[in-house]
Amino acid sequence: MTRGTAASDRMLDLLEALLEGDEGGSLRAVAATLGLPSSTAHRMAAALVRRGFIAPAHRGHYVAGLRLANLVTR
Repeated sequence: MTRGTAASDRMLDLLEALLEGDEGGSLRAVAATLGLPSSTAHRMAAALVRRGFIAPAHRGHYVAGLRLANLVTR
């Protein structure tokens, strides 16, 4: 697996884990589960927020963002 592929896999793992629950996922808990350093998880989450794939919900939790919802309904 190339380095870029590994980074993409980690980003998608993070996205999937954050969106598994009905109330959104806790970034801290997901990072621990995936074995990601907190700083890495925060950078990835910030990129996903900027792109609209996730949105902050409450106290470190994230839910699906508008961009993701639009892609799903196409």
